[in-house]
Amino acid sequence: MNKESIVAIIRIVVPAVCGVAGVLGHRADPDAWTNAVLVLAGAILSLYTGWKNNNVTQEAQLAQLALDAAKGKDVR
Repeated sequence: MNKESIVAIIRIVVPAVCGVAGVLGHRADPDAWTNAVLVLAGAILSLYTGWKNNNVTQEAQLAQLALDAAKGKDVR
């Protein structure tokens, strides 16, 4: 699943949810909700990407040092 797929799903689901909310008597602006969900998804994905691509924990840092040593790279 890529970025475009996630955006497409959000742009389909949010107006549908707003439509159901309208039928139930609640007012909801689909454009505002779509923007809010996209911003939230972007923030969550940014945090996830940062976590996955950086050695945050001590265990991950030690594993990286072991990998670098196994590859013959200069270990700090």
